[in-house]
Amino acid sequence: MRTRGIRASAHAVVVLLLSGSVALALQTSAQGRNRVPARNCGSSVYGDLGKDWRRNPNTIIVGPIAFPNTFPPDGREPASSFAPVRGRYPGQKVLLVVAGKTTVRLVIPTSERRRLRLLYDPSSWSPSGLYRLSAGDDASAFQACPDETQFNGGFIVAGPQCARVLVYVAPRARPLTARLPFGRRCG
Repeated sequence: MRTRGIRASAHAVVVLLLSGSVALALQTSAQGRNRVPARNCGSSVYGDLGKDWRRNPNTIIVGPIAFPNTFPPDGREPASSFAPVRGRYPGQKVLLVVAGKTTVRLVIPTSERRRLRLLYDPSSWSPSGLYRLSAGDDASAFQACPDETQFNGGFIVAGPQCARVLVYVAPRARPLTARLPFGRRCG
């Protein structure tokens, strides 16, 4: 006998409330692998970025976020910085600055996930600084303090690349795109 109907799915939808009017959702497997770690004002960090850090050619600004003093403008870093060590990749430290009172979500596009992951969840950080690509996240959410807010973390990068990261700014539905030169210049 053949039964018609809805097949059981090994997927669920997780909704993460970041503020009264903003909800972020991500489909996740039954094992919970595709989670969206959230950072808020209480998990932010502080450091002096310097007087004109926004004008520094090593800073990438996309809408209300910035990656300060991180990327050489020509994208030239040695390929060895992104090479595996015993099957694990060195974490690339990249500070994220979010404009005050702003909620954003960084998402790695599906086409990039075989070579790039987010590493902004402190519970995922390894003392060795080396990571399997699967140790990173496909998305992370950030809710800034009333003032500009800094979040420590970074990326797991499998080989030199011009990486694309989608930046969803609440309440906009369409993302902005950040292009990050990890050892390869972005056009």
